[in-house]
Amino acid sequence: ARSGCDTGLYGHCAVVYANTFWAMPTSPAGPKAGSPSQPTAAPAAGRRQRGAQEIVAAVAVAVAGFLAPSSESGYFFRTASAMLALAALFALSVALELYQEAQAKQAMRAKNKFEIVTTRVELPASLPGGVFGAARSMSELLNGFRVTTSTEMKVIELGFQLTSETDAGTRRLRARILSGDAVGWEQGGVAWEAQRELWMEAVHAAPRVAEVGSIGWKGIPSLPPDPPAPDAQTAAGCAEGSLEIGSVIRIDGVVSKPELNSKYATVVKAANEAGRYGVRLEGTKEAISMHARNLVPLPALDTLGVSVAALRSFRAAHGHLSSGLTVGQARHALLAPLTASSRLSLARALHRLGASDEAGRPLAAPATVMLVVADGEALDDALMAAEKHAASREAPGQEYVWLAALSVNAHAPPLEDLPLAWWVGPFRRAVQGIGQAAVLFQPWEAPRALAYGWCVWQLHTVLAANVPLAVLNSDAEAKRLQDALLTRMDDVVTAWDRKADGGWRKAEAGCTAADLKNKIHKGIDAEEGGAAEFAARLITGIHRWLLGEARVALDKIPTAERSTSRLLDHVASLLQEHGDLSAAEPLLREQCEGRAAKLGPRHTDTLEAVNNLALLLHQLRKLDEAEPFSKQKLDGCRATLGDRHPDTVTAIDTHSQLLCDLGKLEEALPLRRESLSVKRESLGDRHPDTLLSVNNLAVLLNDLGRSTGNSLMLREAEPLKREALAGCREVLGNRHPHTLASIANLAEMLMQLAHIDPRALSEAEPLCREALAGSREVLGDGHPDTLKAAGNLAALLVDLSRYARDEPTGLKLLKEADPLYSETITGFTKGLGSTHPSTLAYLSEHARLMLDLGRPADAEAAQKDGLSACRAALGDGHPHTLICMTHLAGLLRAQKKFAETEPLAKELVAGWRAIETDGGVPRNTLTCLNILTEVLHSQGKHAEAEPLCREAMAGFLAALGPKHPYTLAAIDMLAAVLHGVGKEDEAAALAVQYCLDEEMAGKGKGVGRGNGRGEGRGRGARAGRPKKNRRG
Repeated sequence: ARSGCDTGLYGHCAVVYANTFWAMPTSPAGPKAGSPSQPTAAPAAGRRQRGAQEIVAAVAVAVAGFLAPSSESGYFFRTASAMLALAALFALSVALELYQEAQAKQAMRAKNKFEIVTTRVELPASLPGGVFGAARSMSELLNGFRVTTSTEMKVIELGFQLTSETDAGTRRLRARILSGDAVGWEQGGVAWEAQRELWMEAVHAAPRVAEVGSIGWKGIPSLPPDPPAPDAQTAAGCAEGSLEIGSVIRIDGVVSKPELNSKYATVVKAANEAGRYGVRLEGTKEAISMHARNLVPLPALDTLGVSVAALRSFRAAHGHLSSGLTVGQARHALLAPLTASSRLSLARALHRLGASDEAGRPLAAPATVMLVVADGEALDDALMAAEKHAASREAPGQEYVWLAALSVNAHAPPLEDLPLAWWVGPFRRAVQGIGQAAVLFQPWEAPRALAYGWCVWQLHTVLAANVPLAVLNSDAEAKRLQDALLTRMDDVVTAWDRKADGGWRKAEAGCTAADLKNKIHKGIDAEEGGAAEFAARLITGIHRWLLGEARVALDKIPTAERSTSRLLDHVASLLQEHGDLSAAEPLLREQCEGRAAKLGPRHTDTLEAVNNLALLLHQLRKLDEAEPFSKQKLDGCRATLGDRHPDTVTAIDTHSQLLCDLGKLEEALPLRRESLSVKRESLGDRHPDTLLSVNNLAVLLNDLGRSTGNSLMLREAEPLKREALAGCREVLGNRHPHTLASIANLAEMLMQLAHIDPRALSEAEPLCREALAGSREVLGDGHPDTLKAAGNLAALLVDLSRYARDEPTGLKLLKEADPLYSETITGFTKGLGSTHPSTLAYLSEHARLMLDLGRPADAEAAQKDGLSACRAALGDGHPHTLICMTHLAGLLRAQKKFAETEPLAKELVAGWRAIETDGGVPRNTLTCLNILTEVLHSQGKHAEAEPLCREAMAGFLAALGPKHPYTLAAIDMLAAVLHGVGKEDEAAALAVQYCLDEEMAGKGKGVGRGNGRGEGRGRGARAGRPKKNRRG
């Protein structure tokens, strides 16, 4: 109107345009197929768009009206002007629409933070380049998906899923792992699942691989590899003659039989002239011939360890990367990229660089401790445990830790892939060379180390090699364990016993491949003792660990509550179970005193503590200290429970056994009779406990008869032993250990009755043979009872040879006894040591046998070797040394080498005088005086022998009385010496006073000396020989 133009056309166009936009869709179109899903625009946004379009239309009308050409313009010009205006208006509207759409999307994204954009990728079953190689190229393999240390990963049915948070929102990747063609490589197969785990390890390592190189710790990432060896042994095999039998090798370069290449074998035959060795392939029995050029020896284990300083430095440099990593993950995420250039283990790389700490100590050196850690253990926990263990040592700065992740080359095949022969050969020798080991047990109730087969084998190797083993855990785990021990130590110990005794087989089932598990079980079962021996050693190690933690927990209990706590009782019991009696003694004394003060002397718990202390002191051979406590227990039971209560009867048995060991046999006799009487009345004659009491009473009567020379007691013991044997055969069977012990007891008693009735030996022989055969069958050749049975049969054969009808028969019996004595001595030397009294006693008897067989040089050499061993190990004045010296003196005396015997006899008298100073009966001193007086008398030194004879006679009279054989022998010797010095009247008076045979007194052949062997050969004077079946 302003310009007078014709606005009808422009106004009409503007109105049409506005209506057209009003009718247009107000929200974007739905998502296209295959594109990420987008949310639908809200209605409010649509209303804002319509308002903007109306404004644009209004502005267009105004602009068109203002700029329209006048009516005077030509039709063509006006039409062109209108079209240009409409085009400009359309372009402006489209731009406005796009801008509004972008704004709406941004607003919706800001409001909906849970929007997830999901992409998908397919991966091959096998990792290209292994875990480390796949980790380095992970971005390319995942089509640009960015993996960070905070990326979440989880298993899905066909692969795995990754989720990352980015500035643009949440991004998710679903990776599908393709199937393989091989059996087990189909989706869901065992091999396929293993590959999925490796893919996930590679993803976990990917964000750390690049950063490890940029850190450049100690210059290791830039360390070049070792130059190849000039001789290139791995390509050309080994040098001829360089392999030993037992060497473990890999076969390589065989052209005629390429299927043998890469297989492992063991050298079983040395090289022949053609340079060919006999080798046995793993898993086969037959040997094959291979040339040396095709045999590549497997290297020994690299035993370099790292120092505490190296561990601290490594953690400081990589702590942000190692957080949350397991040991197995760290091998690919940190250690493989760190040593990618050098292709060495971390320890070997540090050693090659010559790296050292601030004090100048090398960061890598030969390991001093081997740390057993499961791959599933947190790396930070493993490194902290290594530092903690090193700190507990005397010189932490000189400790070097062998940890597989740090000491084994991450670029080489894992140790568990090597053959079993390498495990039991080079690996075990390397562990023995390290000399110390520790294992990380976390969590304490189900440690991961027992769930991984390779860790189980490492533990087995450590225990089989007798390498000291420490158990480690974190401070938090230690506190959890101590809290559990305070309230339920019995349950904890029992659970661990089950886990160690075969429970580890079930635990490792979920974390160990079947082939590796089978190989480990095969290796353990093939060892001496097999899985049972491994379990026993493992239980012992675990108990020691639990004891240490329990004692820490015990120290936290208030003093007023310690004596009545069950934990103190459990700790003391476990200490006794593992032979640490000295450590248990103060705990039991504390328990006894505390309970008596708090509960009273007659309380059940107090009496239990008193009994425990008495038994411990008995075990420690502190018999005099144990006696009042044992008596207190018995008196308390009689007072509170009565004489017939089972606990009272048990106390009677315990106290009577203590009295027997104290030598108070007369005091023990009424107690044993009382115990048997109560058991016959309450349990019956055939109850096992009754039979045990029958046997114990018979043993006591037997000992009393031997010590007093009272044959009536031996006669009383005989029917009791027969009753015990008959009852055991009837109730327990012929092969029960108690039956076998009863057989041996009866046989031994019959052997002791031989001086009264030689026919007893004939009855004893089948019993001794039955006892030995049964013990071999039931207990095994090396069991102590089997060895004792062999020794008893040997002694019986020697005794039978003296009553043989002719010399060839006697010689045959002696020859049969010879290997039995050898077997017994070998077994006791292995089990108890060469200086134990039992070993020395059998050695002496064997020497006497060799003398009878006409081998005096062998007999004398054996006895002298035994004495030399005792002198070196125990000293000249030790009781065991004196026992061995007594045997040698007896042997020399039997050969009439009196000049050599005299100094030994004098040393014996002096040695026993120094020991037997407690005021008791000096039994050993008196016995050695008898030996010395006989030696002096035999050399005509009567004046020197006379005072010694008088001392011996007075001692035996006081100790044993005038009727005992040893007393009579001493009197007889004195009479012979008196004859020698011309005191005939006094000698005759002694003969009349003590009813000695006048001819015997004149010749000096007293009781016990008729064969020149004195008490050393008699059945009652076997120094150090154990009594049979002291089970009461």
